Amino acid sequence: MTCSCAPIASAAMAPACVAGTLSDYIALGSGGCYIGNDQLSSFQALSVLAGSTAIAPVGVTVTPGGSDANPTLLFNLTSAAQSNAVNDLRFTYQIGGNNITGSMITLANTSVTADGAVTYAQNLCEAGAFGSDGVSGCTGTAAQLVALNSGSDATTFPGVSFLHVSDDFTVDGGLSGSASGGQFIDQFTASAAGSKVPEPTMIPVLVVGMALAFYWKRRSVAGVVNNL
Repeated sequence: MTCSCAPIASAAMAPACVAGTLSDYIALGSGGCYIGNDQLSSFQALSVLAGSTAIAPVGVTVTPGGSDANPTLLFNLTSAAQSNAVNDLRFTYQIGGNNITGSMITLANTSVTADGAVTYAQNLCEAGAFGSDGVSGCTGTAAQLVALNSGSDATTFPGVSFLHVSDDFTVDGGLSGSASGGQFIDQFTASAAGSKVPEPTMIPVLVVGMALAFYWKRRSVAGVVNNL
């Protein structure tokens, strides 16, 4: 996989993220789109495991949400598998911009019988990139989140300026069951790189301003006392 692996330049250089299909997001290329100051880019479909049927990206809707502090992508699709069948969706993308400190996944709107299962896994490469398969060879720090049938999983980590993300959504009918779904959510925690402080040249001005305010307040009080 290729990775820009650098904070993104300016929100004016790419559009705001809007609802569309996963195919639409793939078509955005390396420019991607923005949620606030967070850039999501380089969406790519990945090969699925042998013996499974690939879920087409055009059938997956993507709804962006959140803000600078919690950029979020909501994915919806309809996929069903009977016994001895597996449907799989694998794709990767990057997020960068603000200081990213955590990730949470949620899996919902699924149905299973017998030994059927719906699994959602997210692989993360913090401040690095995965290899060509999108899940191994992380050049940064690797982490994984997993949700089975429903629920959430989350992780936190020291702040990084970008993440390489690989998502794997699997609908497995098992040997004698069935499975269908569903909806999964990627939500990240981000913050500004640092608190804004006054410029050094502004500090004397602030001190002088405070001193003048105190002086005039004393003058006003003295004037009131002298007039009593």
